[in-house]
Amino acid sequence: MPAFEHVQLIRVWSGIEGYTADLQPVIGPSTRVPGPHYAFGFNGEGFAISPGVGETMAELIATGRTSIPLEPYSIGRFAGAWALQETS
Repeated sequence: MPAFEHVQLIRVWSGIEGYTADLQPVIGPSTRVPGPHYAFGFNGEGFAISPGVGETMAELIATGRTSIPLEPYSIGRFAGAWALQETS
C-alpha cells in the first residue's frame, strides 16, 4: 500500500489466546505433582490482570499461601474432563 511505503516497523507481537471451558483462568499449584505452579487461560484478559496474577503467584511460591482464595481457579476443577464438547 503506497500510504505505508515509508513506515518503519519497530516491533510486532503475535500469540495465541488461551481460553478455558468455564472462562476462568487456571492459577495455582498442580494438583497431581508437587512443585509446578500454573497461571494460564486468561480468556483474553491476561494483559489486564497479569500484574495481580504475578504478585499472587510470587506470594504463593514464596510463602505457600495467598491473601486471596485460589480454589475457584484450581486446575483440579477439570479433573476427569477428558474431552470437552461445545454445546449450543
